[in-house]
Amino acid sequence: MNSRQWTFEGLPFRILLEQAGRDRLPFPLQFRPSADSAADYDRQRDDAAHVIDAVMDEDLRAAVHTIVEPRVRVEVVGHVRSGRMEHRKVRAHAAIGYDFAVVLTQQPGIDDRSGGTIRMECVDPFRGVTNALEVLPRVAGGASPRIEVDRPRLSVDEQDSPLHQSVPRTSGEERYKRLFSRAPSSAGEILVCAGPAPDSRLTEGTTGIQWVDFEDDGRYMIRHTSIISVIGASASDLATEVRGLVEKAAAG
Repeated sequence: MNSRQWTFEGLPFRILLEQAGRDRLPFPLQFRPSADSAADYDRQRDDAAHVIDAVMDEDLRAAVHTIVEPRVRVEVVGHVRSGRMEHRKVRAHAAIGYDFAVVLTQQPGIDDRSGGTIRMECVDPFRGVTNALEVLPRVAGGASPRIEVDRPRLSVDEQDSPLHQSVPRTSGEERYKRLFSRAPSSAGEILVCAGPAPDSRLTEGTTGIQWVDFEDDGRYMIRHTSIISVIGASASDLATEVRGLVEKAAAG
């Protein structure tokens, strides 16, 4: 398939997936109906179905099939600070198949629980990750050296205990605390899952990383394994990391 693009509002996109047997939107996309009555909503659904009928072709059917039955899914969700107290949500979903990937991006809605216009793009499989990550702000990699700290093992009560607070901290813990004492300009997570999502539960075997941006510094990616690693990451560094997770998910 040559590169194709479509743009849908939330309800037509929902109808598009319903026609393929899917009753919910791919995470993290969201749509919240707004209608004055049940009859009004039925009318809106009829109008949305006509929108889909007008653009339906073999390429769109193939794209929807990949969304519903992907080889690997990449789900990007987070927030970007847009003012002193305001944030906007960023959402992207890449459904990666054998022959092509479908990248879905969504404009912010009126609040966190709603979403705006959805852009749907078919690209080569190797471009799926890069295109999905384009919803993130364009910033350089963070300047601080790599930080590694142990996962916290204490209960909340133990962490607040003066006895434990008096224990000397490691240099990594102190650097971690200083780095995250600042308010981020952007933060979120990138999840990588093999196969389709049968329901809203987290798919077994899901992996992922987090990102956090700081003004006048840059971006860091956060790995959670037996330790927590915080690593300065450029756009290409982050894409390489996510592609590695995609390859592992595809390999099973």
